[in-house]
Amino acid sequence: MKTTGSGRLRRSRTVDVWAKHVLNLNPIFVDAINSLEQHAEFVRTPPLPAAIFMFQRDVANHYQYALTHYLCLSLEAPFLQNSSLGSPYQKWAKFTNDDFQLLAFSVHGLLRYTSRLVHETTCRALEHATRFDEMKSISNLYTSPILQIRNRSIGVEVHADHTLSVTAFGPELVTTQWDISNRSAIDEIRERCDAELASLSQLTRRFRSVCERFYSQRPVVDDFDAMNESWWT
Repeated sequence: MKTTGSGRLRRSRTVDVWAKHVLNLNPIFVDAINSLEQHAEFVRTPPLPAAIFMFQRDVANHYQYALTHYLCLSLEAPFLQNSSLGSPYQKWAKFTNDDFQLLAFSVHGLLRYTSRLVHETTCRALEHATRFDEMKSISNLYTSPILQIRNRSIGVEVHADHTLSVTAFGPELVTTQWDISNRSAIDEIRERCDAELASLSQLTRRFRSVCERFYSQRPVVDDFDAMNESWWT
């Protein structure tokens, strides 16, 4: 992840599902780093950065598990045969979807909590500087996808017709369908997901360092009166 001259991480606005990063989760992690690093004085909810770090770790852990548990199994695997769940493909699809649904749950939680941090810090800083157009633009980067995840999940889903869909994060969620009747396509998916996961893990380590600096000057647990907004529900 490149930095600007000020050391601020550069956030890509472009969504290309089959570029380097399949689910396009990097911007969520980058925004957490930039918001806390640049505007920590505006934080109204002291435990919020720690909660975001927990969700980042949940995303990384569930992403890793989803990639290594069932996704790349051969349909010839003995434990997929003669299952009460149906054909080997049906059993494989069921557990693959279960794994990615847990990943989606973690991603959606991270999205909401990161949005809260961005609104408490970056948006408040822009408001304070009377840069209202920029504030609205940044706010919409989160409120729009949060509305969309009420109807579909960010992540991977296997379908009964031997296709697989990938829904990536962005101001507009982008869904791409892949034919997996030739299962070599799954190897490509796995390879690109591995690259994304490695990048996310690196960003999580950086956010941890930013959190440690933040909490060196204040308690992790403290009272606050900031409340949830409707756009996070």
